[in-house]
Amino acid sequence: EIEMGLPLLAGVEARNLLAAQKLNTEAATKNLSAIEYQIVNSYRIITQRVSALGEHARNAKSVVDFRERLLDVEFKKINAGKSNNRLIYETEEKLSEARQWQLESNIRYRMAIVQKAKISGSLLRDFGLETVENGRPVISESLTRHGGTRRGRNGGEY
Repeated sequence: EIEMGLPLLAGVEARNLLAAQKLNTEAATKNLSAIEYQIVNSYRIITQRVSALGEHARNAKSVVDFRERLLDVEFKKINAGKSNNRLIYETEEKLSEARQWQLESNIRYRMAIVQKAKISGSLLRDFGLETVENGRPVISESLTRHGGTRRGRNGGEY
C-alpha cells in the first residue's frame, strides 16, 4: 500500500493573508484620499475666509477714518458756534463703535491667518519656531529648552 499526502487546502492561508493585505491597502488608500480631500477643502475654505476677513478689516478701517473726519468737522463747527455738545457726543459714540468693529475685525482676520498657517503646516515656521535643515524640520531651541520644571495655568507640571 502506498500512501500519498496531498494538501487539500494548499496555499489557502497564504491566499487569505494576501487578500486581507489587499483589502487593508485599499482601505488605507481610501482613507488617505479622504484626508487629502479634507485638507485641500479646508485650505480652500480658510483661504477664502482670510480674503473676506481682510476685506472686512479694510472696510472697518475706512469707516473709522470717516468717523474721525466727521468728528474733526464737528469740533470745527462747535468752535464756529454751529454745532452743539449732543452732536459731538453722538459722533464720538459712533466713532467708538466703529473702532470696536475695527478691533474685532482685525482679531478675526489675524485668527484666520493663524488657522491658515496651521492648516498648511507652516505655523511654527511662520513664527520662527521651526527651521528646515538638511531637508528635516528642526524645532527652535526656545521650545525644546525647559530650564527646569514648567507649570501650566492651573499649577500642574508638564
